[in-house]
Amino acid sequence: MSGYLGRQRIAVLLATIVAVSATGCDGTPNAKPSMTPSALLSSSSSGSIDQAAGWETKSPGGDCECADGSRFNFYVRTGDRKKVVLYLDGGGACWSATTCGKNSGNRYQTTVEPPDKGGIFDAKNTRNPFAGYSFVYVPYCTADVHLGDADTTYASGLTIHHHGYANGTAALAELLKSFPQATDVVVVGGSAGSVSAPVYAGLVADRLPKAHITSISDSSGSFPDVPQMNKILTGKDWKAKGLPTDASMPGLFIATAKRHPGIVFARIDHSQDKDQNFHLKLAGAPSDDVAALLRTTEAQIDKAGVTLHTYTEPGDGHMVVDNEDFYIQNVDGVPLSAWVAGLIAGKPTVDVGRG
Repeated sequence: MSGYLGRQRIAVLLATIVAVSATGCDGTPNAKPSMTPSALLSSSSSGSIDQAAGWETKSPGGDCECADGSRFNFYVRTGDRKKVVLYLDGGGACWSATTCGKNSGNRYQTTVEPPDKGGIFDAKNTRNPFAGYSFVYVPYCTADVHLGDADTTYASGLTIHHHGYANGTAALAELLKSFPQATDVVVVGGSAGSVSAPVYAGLVADRLPKAHITSISDSSGSFPDVPQMNKILTGKDWKAKGLPTDASMPGLFIATAKRHPGIVFARIDHSQDKDQNFHLKLAGAPSDDVAALLRTTEAQIDKAGVTLHTYTEPGDGHMVVDNEDFYIQNVDGVPLSAWVAGLIAGKPTVDVGRG
């Protein structure tokens, strides 16, 4: 397995990411980041409010859609207008007729429901470091880690609409429109969303250069810089936006950090995550020891000069930020919720757990 990305690879990746600007759901690239936040919206979105949960539904339309062609919605909950969470949901991925087929055993999400009240979404929990924050919640229904830009036919009757980038950047545009004075933005990604969290953190930093930005990735840290994984990320099936042909999942942290060194990067993982293990096997990548892979990718990122804060929990679980485990987990005497609170306050504690 390859390790540290060379300086030339980083330079290429940086140059490409710098050129990327958020697109709207009509697929038209917006102008340079110097535009006002409202100008980043390429289309208007309709909205309705779930009064019980406090979520306003946004239906951007246009090129925004789910893998099966159904309508894509995202959700906004207003709290402190200067403190905002951009949440990228998870739910699997697919990249072939085998992995996308109905009988493949590979479940990838095709719904766009608002979140429940668990985990970091529980505004009433006194231990929740995000209790007063505004939220922009981006459901995941495109099987492409929120980065795809393709309609791919894998077999007769099996066309997947990989429109994750259009969906995600529509939500980003709404964040900029609704919260233009945000001083603290935390990009949280769960599972598939955790892969692209560093990319979206960089997009936020492009447009809110004075904001304090934190990127938290929950449950994808073991995905290594190896050909089997890289070709999924950069291949023709997804046509992921803004990535060169030699990008890797650990490399997304490196490239974003080189452009925006002020971003705080963090990962949360289980040392033997069974879901990560499943997707590693599905891709034909090394999967025998998730803990070892976590150490390998962390070493690659550290070697590139990027500070990565990590919280590694024992066991084979998957994801914590969206459920009550966020308040239950305590490793080496450090509660996860308290660790995250320090992280977003700019006072991160030492790395916790090593599997």
